[in-house]
This record gives sequence, C-alpha cells and structure tokens, in this order.
Amino acid sequence: MPFKISFISAQRAILAGYSTAVITPNRIGEFAGRNSLFAKQIRPELTTATIIGSFVQGAITVFFGLVGLILFPFSFEWINHLDYSVLFWILSSIAVLSIGLFFFRDYISLRFARHIKAIRQVTVFEFLKAACWGVIRYLTFLTQFYIALLIFGFDGSFFLAACGISVMYLIQSYIPLTGLGELGIREFLSFIIFSSFMEIGVAAVFPALLIWLVNIAIPSLCGVALLKSQLSFAK
Repeated sequence: MPFKISFISAQRAILAGYSTAVITPNRIGEFAGRNSLFAKQIRPELTTATIIGSFVQGAITVFFGLVGLILFPFSFEWINHLDYSVLFWILSSIAVLSIGLFFFRDYISLRFARHIKAIRQVTVFEFLKAACWGVIRYLTFLTQFYIALLIFGFDGSFFLAACGISVMYLIQSYIPLTGLGELGIREFLSFIIFSSFMEIGVAAVFPALLIWLVNIAIPSLCGVALLKSQLSFAK
C-alpha cells in the first residue's frame, strides 16, 4: 500500500467511519464513511487498510477473549463470589455466541475470505506494525473499561476484570448488531459478568454505558458533524 495520508486526515477519516458504522451491522458501513473524505483513486487502498485493521483487531479480540474465557472461571475471587444465576447467564451467553457463529457461518466465512485477500497485499512488516497497534488499542480499551468499573464500585482485582472484559468483548464482537444495538448488549453482558463484584449489582451496567458514550456516541456525533461540514463545503 504505497499511499500516505497525514495524521490529521487519518483522524478525520476515523471519525467519519464511526458516523456510518454506528448504524450498520458489525460496523460494515465504516468503509463508506472513511472513504468519503478521500479521492476515488486511493479508495481501494483505504478499503484494504480498513479490512486489514479489522482483521487484526478481530484476531486480537478472539485471542484475548479465549484466554479470558479459560482463566476467568479459575479466579479465586470469582469462586468466592459465585452466584449461580450469574453462572447461568454466562453459560447462556456462550451458548448464544455458539449458535450465532453456526447460523452466521457463511457471512463469517465471506468476511474472513475478504480479509485474507487483503492481507496478501501487505508486507510482513506492515502486518506486524498493524498487530502492535492493535494490541495497544485493545489494552487501552481494556484499561479504560477497568477504570470505569472502579468508578462505579468494582471491588475485584485487575486480573479478574481483565478476564471478564475480554470475555465480554469476545461475545459482543460476534453478535451482528449495529453500534446503536450494542448499547443494550454491552450493558447486559457487563451486568451478568461483574454485578457480583459491585457494591450495588445494578451499577455494573453503568461502566459499559459510560464507555459506549465515550468510544462510540461522541466520536459518531463528531463524525456526523465532520461529514455535514464536508458536504456543505462541496456544495
């Protein structure tokens, strides 16, 4: 991918992508928003870059999610706070995820095929660079959610929170919903995973709501304003 864009242009494209991704399943509309700010000549390269970033981030989410899924049940804190209703909801969520993967297997296969085709166009160095930034991004979001949990009264360890957050992100990432649709799912998952470790159980929904506002709602509104100004300028 020989093209280069400035840091400011990249940030503008990301915000524009948020504005269109929030209303489409699995944020597939992100391509349209990002590409709209650039000339048609480089849009194929931009699409490839977006696909690669999506694939890398998805792979990282799956990796950390599976690690969290394996380690979370063995946390001593989780055992001491064991609530069988919470266990039921966790197992139910895993079952829903498995059923979803089965029924949407064709869509997932097509998505991965598109990703693999895009990956063949980049060098090993570019792929590793994307992977490093992907890990940094994931750990940033994980730490961000942990801080939000602490604000609302979480009394567990960082290890427990990291495992739970990773599981939550794994389940959420493979449910085909829009960014707006994630609003209820994320809070529900946060409640069933973390309510036993909060001073007030229902407070477990508020960290997820806060993170949604900061990471999705506000950037999406900024992206809408950016696209609106872009259209006004074009006229």
